Amino acid sequence: YGTKKVRDRLVKRLRYNSPRWDLCITSYETCRALKGQLRQIYWNFVALDEGHKIKNENSHTHQATSAIKSHHRLILTGTQLNNNLHELWALLSYLVPDFFSNAHDFDTWFDSDDCLRGNDEIVKRLHLILQPFMLHRVKSEVLKSLLPKKEIKLYIPMTKLQLETYINVLLKDVKSIDAFGEISKKSIKAIVMELRKEANHPYLIDGVEPGPPYTTDQHIVDSCGKMIVLEKFLAKLKSEGSRVVLFSQFVINLNILEDYLVWKGYEFRRLDGQTPVEQRVIDIDSFNAENSKIFIYLISTRAGGL
Repeated sequence: YGTKKVRDRLVKRLRYNSPRWDLCITSYETCRALKGQLRQIYWNFVALDEGHKIKNENSHTHQATSAIKSHHRLILTGTQLNNNLHELWALLSYLVPDFFSNAHDFDTWFDSDDCLRGNDEIVKRLHLILQPFMLHRVKSEVLKSLLPKKEIKLYIPMTKLQLETYINVLLKDVKSIDAFGEISKKSIKAIVMELRKEANHPYLIDGVEPGPPYTTDQHIVDSCGKMIVLEKFLAKLKSEGSRVVLFSQFVINLNILEDYLVWKGYEFRRLDGQTPVEQRVIDIDSFNAENSKIFIYLISTRAGGL
């Protein structure tokens, strides 16, 4: 950390033959900047927190950390992989580079589509390979005092606007069907993504929100079935003195929720991939404070580790 002058002085101390230190803590940014100097030291142990940041083997972060020589390596992460076995290979290639040296062979051996289709043989093979390298801990094992989760699923009907938009999305993509009446996997994924966005809020589809001028008022609620129910829930929870955490898989959906909360005058905080680490700590502490006035915390599932 620190200025270049400070970092250079610290690096010189690290390279003493008989170092007077036990532990070196640094950031990925500094690791990239000092890749040449850090690789000259043979470390006993290297641990990567938020290790999912090296899931792309072509990234500067992956290359910088892989260049550091060490006896032992450890990756810590609370972020799940997104059904992408190539990203898994990138992590394994850091941990055991001699064993996982060829990405093509790994991708061929563990076909992602076969795993997603439930190919038992492929899944068993994957578990067998991962067993020596992966330790998985769930909350129930490490947080004994954690109350059991109570999950209630609500099936909310769409509004008239949502139904119209839903049908329009399907009709628009009819042209994706070729002359033989077939449709590509890529086109199907694109259609499903649009339908998922539409189910969250129709304004996530281009051209649906009325305007310009774009305004935030009751129409942002009345146009979406989920928002109609959410508005009732929030009013009730606010009157009871409760606090709320709202998760969304789409950051753009958080934008709509943020507009709504500002309009209603609710005190809130937001956490997504653009929120600096320092600000996350401040916001979390503020939200968890005993007499906190913050009513709602908006969190993207990816940044929140869900």
